[in-house]
Amino acid sequence: MAPPVQRFAVVRWPLLAALLPLLPLLVLLLTLLLPRERQMLSLVGDGPVESQPFHLQDGWLGSPRLDLRAELPPNSSLLLDVDLLDAAGQPVLQLSKEGWRELGTWSEEGESGTYDEQDDALTLNLRPRVGGSYRLRLQNQDLLGVAGVPLSDPLLIRLSVENHSVDRPLLLITALVAAVLVVMLWRAVYGDCRLRFHRRFDEATGSERLILGGRGCCGCGWRPATKSLLITRPAPVLPPMV
Repeated sequence: MAPPVQRFAVVRWPLLAALLPLLPLLVLLLTLLLPRERQMLSLVGDGPVESQPFHLQDGWLGSPRLDLRAELPPNSSLLLDVDLLDAAGQPVLQLSKEGWRELGTWSEEGESGTYDEQDDALTLNLRPRVGGSYRLRLQNQDLLGVAGVPLSDPLLIRLSVENHSVDRPLLLITALVAAVLVVMLWRAVYGDCRLRFHRRFDEATGSERLILGGRGCCGCGWRPATKSLLITRPAPVLPPMV
């Protein structure tokens, strides 16, 4: 009596590689869900203004990041001094930022329109030696209008504090490259599409029942030393035979 038909066990461990492209996307999602602290600072005249205390902590996920954006009036320029103060009020970082905004019209070959170009943002990626409470001290050195005329209007500065910032374009590229590698792995493992059946019999004779159909062939090999029957069938097989 022929043995019952058994389904061939497919190698499934390469399927776990599909998790690799999901890891960078998971990190990106976590950084988007973490809270941020936002403040609005108003600078009047040339006196320094300090922000409210905020917490900076370097961790395993990303690094602290400060984003400053000034709301400049049209056709103006700015020179801003920025000091990062620790909990004791001592400066740990000092820098200056030049900004400008230009608003106007353009015309070329019978066409015209308006433009609004500006450089009003400052981004600081930090890794503080000691985590804790920090503040920013801002001072407006020069806020000039058209023809270098000083402006007395209040200058609004938006501050955003994030403790777990990451390189988002790099994470997306990493996920894409990982997906390509996973596809290459699957093609290397499953691309041959060969099914191998190994049966061992106690007697000198044996039999195996196979399902044939479609294009291809079925090969059978006999190994008398071990009394095992090796049957190899490619994925494309012959049509049913009478």
